Amino acid sequence: MSADAFVELPRNVVVFARVLRSFGLGAPPDRAILFARSLETIGLASRSDVKAAAQCMFVRKPEEAKIFVAAFDAFWRARDAAPRADNARDDLEGPARAPEGRPSPRVDEPMQTPRELVVRAEARSSAAAADGPPAIFGERAFQDGDRSFTYSFAEGLYHKDLSQLTGDEIARARELTQRQAWDLGRRLTRRSKRGRGRDLFDARRTLRSSLRRGGEVFTLHTRARRLTQRDIVLLCDVSGSMDRYSRLLLQFVHTVRHAVGRVEAFVFGTRLTRITREIRHRNVADALNDVSRSVVDWAGGTRIGECLRTFNHVWARRVLGRGAIVLIVSDGWDRGDVDLLGREMQRLQRSAYRLVWLNPLLGSPTFRPQTVGMQAALPYIDDFLPAHNLKNLVQLAALLRTVEHHRPARPQSSAPKPPAVR
Repeated sequence: MSADAFVELPRNVVVFARVLRSFGLGAPPDRAILFARSLETIGLASRSDVKAAAQCMFVRKPEEAKIFVAAFDAFWRARDAAPRADNARDDLEGPARAPEGRPSPRVDEPMQTPRELVVRAEARSSAAAADGPPAIFGERAFQDGDRSFTYSFAEGLYHKDLSQLTGDEIARARELTQRQAWDLGRRLTRRSKRGRGRDLFDARRTLRSSLRRGGEVFTLHTRARRLTQRDIVLLCDVSGSMDRYSRLLLQFVHTVRHAVGRVEAFVFGTRLTRITREIRHRNVADALNDVSRSVVDWAGGTRIGECLRTFNHVWARRVLGRGAIVLIVSDGWDRGDVDLLGREMQRLQRSAYRLVWLNPLLGSPTFRPQTVGMQAALPYIDDFLPAHNLKNLVQLAALLRTVEHHRPARPQSSAPKPPAVR
């Protein structure tokens, strides 16, 4: 095989990857590079070898095989040629007659890579991206391919509102959150480890090591405090106003629980319910089903003050003893006692290491926290953040990783006092 046959190879591989992505297959740049290197090794003498190499690189699931065959035929054949299922049919039917009266290339003949094929393939990939698969298939059955690993599809999911996701997009969003590295901050413990440089002087190790040399001290050992994952406490609103966000946010809670480990989860509407045991299931569907069976006030009213009072009186000492970060996910709509909400938020802020409020409505440019519930809670919130898409949740993880080893400076405003009892 001469070197001239590989002149257009890199560009052909790039265009071929575009065609695969237009059909819904994952074709990341690293696999395209590996495919180009494999073609340099096996050559272009056999169409079946090239097809097998491409299938090894770009097909990850059995159900993607038919889509790959269609995309491969659409790229390497003329537009008006009929697609074929596999190479075995080519061997059985023999050479087909082209419109000019010449036989089309056999499986074992060298493949052509002229510039006209590149231009035709680019035009075909652009049409496929705009209108779906080529018209030679007669149906749009390949639009539902797996696009979760493509950059444009994932980027669109990260910015799309959680309340507008379809069923398939919810499954893809769950896959994206599971592949995310969830490190939500660390804290210093009282346990120590061997230090380096200017850490604290370790007299015990220094004296023990000097005994090996007759009591002479040659090395000054140090020790440093260990870092461990900071505890996370999640309180998610499952009232009627949060119904379109609740299930997706509970999937986020489930993902964080299995990624971080030390997570206490609660849901609230008119009452507080602990769901830490329910979300221990590895299967997210089983976990959410157990949560829905244990929560009796799902999609009901909202009494945030009463629920926070239950948490502060019953659960706070159990779950906030080691400097936990408290995340409240709610839109702030409340039908309970506003003064009670302010007092319990103040108490919760003093018990928590950091108090973060996630509001799905905050992502809207026209949103203003003007409800009485949000007005009562805002003075005691350390971080008021949006939570209407996946990008906000990723930004939350980045924020918690920068949490310092001391409490934030809080201007403690006085909560309204309850009326005196006569």
